[in-house]
Amino acid sequence: MSDLESELEEARRNISTDSYLHEKNDEEIAGIRNFQDGLEEFAIDLALKFEANYMERSENTFRETFDRLLQADERILGKWDASKGDFKGGFLNSSFEALAISLGFLLRSGSEVKTDLRQCAIDFWSLPEMTTRFATGKSTEARLNMMVPAGRKIISA
Repeated sequence: MSDLESELEEARRNISTDSYLHEKNDEEIAGIRNFQDGLEEFAIDLALKFEANYMERSENTFRETFDRLLQADERILGKWDASKGDFKGGFLNSSFEALAISLGFLLRSGSEVKTDLRQCAIDFWSLPEMTTRFATGKSTEARLNMMVPAGRKIISA
């Protein structure tokens, strides 16, 4: 099993986070004040109002998102190292937020997306704000507010 396939399996176990975020537009992402409480509220609401077609739509979006990412590069959810010309390290939340959440949102909304997702990841990691300390000391909410809109902008066709 490749690294991305292992990460995909982990993400499947945590589908609530992806479902919670991939439905929010940029303004809603910016409005998140307490990520954990919002996620918990979403999960409870989902359980209370569960609809089978919602699960099917979410699973289809999830599979298409991660199939595309896997086809692009099995290490795409790591950090791009320009000096080595490759992704390094393991799974990073920042990559997941910028790439997977963004791609899922765009696919779910029927938006056109770029086909070269590997280049999109490189473009993301080439942003000036993506320095070596890009997420240090940032809350989940602040990081999401930065990563998700940037990823959506890069991935949108």
